[in-house]
Amino acid sequence: MTDIPRLLEILADAHSRSIYADVCGIDRTRAKTLLMEVIRASFDGEAYAAVAEVQGQVEGFILGVEEPLYLIGDKSLVTDLFWVATSRVNPRDPRQLMAGMVEWGQTRPHAVEIRCGTTPVIQEPEKAARMLKRLGFKPYGQFSRLEIKR
Repeated sequence: MTDIPRLLEILADAHSRSIYADVCGIDRTRAKTLLMEVIRASFDGEAYAAVAEVQGQVEGFILGVEEPLYLIGDKSLVTDLFWVATSRVNPRDPRQLMAGMVEWGQTRPHAVEIRCGTTPVIQEPEKAARMLKRLGFKPYGQFSRLEIKR
């Protein structure tokens, strides 16, 4: 829980470089609440939270959750809510963060898959996809986006 201010900094920095930086801001209260809920659930094994540190400072993190398949299934899937790192993180850390979430996900008794997407919101999707492939993930459809002009 003491890492939450730093996690918020990392999210804000990532958002400032995202495709949504000029579209919306971050609701810090909502973000803090979400971080607290997922981290609290991770203490009981009901969610996954891990950080990557450089010289004692958090420079990356992952939050994983389990949810019903398509939100209506009697089986579940595991996915990441956030998988974010700063440029200061050790290059091996993002893979280790995801590997930890995958390991946790494989222990969930009702989970039938681990699903993670790679989008250009804040990451290089091709690089992330290669990392996921090395962890055993396979391509699964594609995302499409229609921007609403206002």
